[in-house]
Amino acid sequence: MRQHQLVAECAAAVEVAAAAAQACGSDRPGAIHRVSMSLQTVERAIFRARRAHRTVARRRRSRHAALRRHAETVVATLRAAEKELDGTNPNRALEALAGLLLRIAGSSAASRTGVLLPDSLTGPYEHIRVRDFELLRTAGVVLMVLAAAAAVVVLDVPDIAAVTIIMGVGVLSALALFGVAWTKMLALFELMKSG
Repeated sequence: MRQHQLVAECAAAVEVAAAAAQACGSDRPGAIHRVSMSLQTVERAIFRARRAHRTVARRRRSRHAALRRHAETVVATLRAAEKELDGTNPNRALEALAGLLLRIAGSSAASRTGVLLPDSLTGPYEHIRVRDFELLRTAGVVLMVLAAAAAVVVLDVPDIAAVTIIMGVGVLSALALFGVAWTKMLALFELMKSG
């Protein structure tokens, strides 16, 4: 269920952090990288949590703004804790991250999206603005695909080549805008292909 997505992402990130704490030697850098990648997924889930829990009517903009602002401070807190991974004691930083993730998961499981982390933890990061650009990146991919389709029509490219060109532009633009998470656009490509 969508409303439990944040809990699942936090649990997965805690598992990755625990594996990174156990890693040593040449395995350590890759494990720390996996922690950063899992935190990126958690950040997206945090921004989606206010919509997934469906506790606020769409037209209640003030409540949505407050929840969005809280999500920004929670993500800023997580990013500050993540920066400590590059410090002198990465195991302590991993432990702190796991603690934050467990608190976030607990609050999300209780449908408290406005208090994912207490103000005592997020207070120092209230002035930091963090934005979720996933919608803009998705729009960028769609625009690139539409531009490729228009170019194919204008240039009168044969059908087989046209499909290859359009899908190639779609995949390359998804890679450019989403990086390693480009596969999330596959559902959109299937939708466009069937049309």
